[in-house]
Amino acid sequence: RAGDLEEASRVRRAMAAAGLTPNQHTFSLLLSAVANKATHVHRRARAGGEARAHRDACRRALQNLEQEMKALGVAHNAVSYNALLKAYDATGQQELMTNTFVSPPDGVKPNVISYTNLMHAFLRENRIEEVFQLKAQMEEQGIQGDLITYNRLIEACVSSCDVEFALGLMDELQKSNLTPDIYTFNSLIKVMVAGGDFKTAVMLLQTMQASGSEPDDNTWRIINTAAQEQGQDNIMELIYSRLEASPQT
Repeated sequence: RAGDLEEASRVRRAMAAAGLTPNQHTFSLLLSAVANKATHVHRRARAGGEARAHRDACRRALQNLEQEMKALGVAHNAVSYNALLKAYDATGQQELMTNTFVSPPDGVKPNVISYTNLMHAFLRENRIEEVFQLKAQMEEQGIQGDLITYNRLIEACVSSCDVEFALGLMDELQKSNLTPDIYTFNSLIKVMVAGGDFKTAVMLLQTMQASGSEPDDNTWRIINTAAQEQGQDNIMELIYSRLEASPQT
């Protein structure tokens, strides 16, 4: 979880020295270590780290793990398959990720985690239509989305400013007995204010509080940034006055 690939690899070598054979669970953990390491590297790169060298090292580690699994005859299960997809994404190999999603290993089928991970990758590349196509595929396969799935879908609505579809997703989420979290509300508010619908955004703030969630710094940043960009400098004062008058506040 810490992304300490070096230490995870050291433990793997200790296993081998002890005569212990790695299984699907072992490789799932190691693949996750690669993904987490690459994610940490990407974050450091924004601060000027040597991104390319570290990314290439993660790619080599991933390739070595795949070769070792094959050599040992360890087949993928759902967990290791999803860890592999995430590792491809984290190491910047989206084409490999997509190909592996479309043609999974024998005996493995994409599940809700697989679909949601690919949605996340498409979102980063602004491939919005493909995100919604994945939703349609899930429905065809009878796969029910989880909260993270719906959060990704609502986030995709920001680019298209599709308020109606975003609200429909929120309704669908709740009918599926899922409870929206702060990320859900922030994404939905971002859709509203991107389209200039501050009235609905205020209603969502009140709904958020009624459900037991409180706006965070990101909530106010989303609203304030959109208000400034759209020349509605008085919107924050209006929002605060509405919230103060709300019985849930």
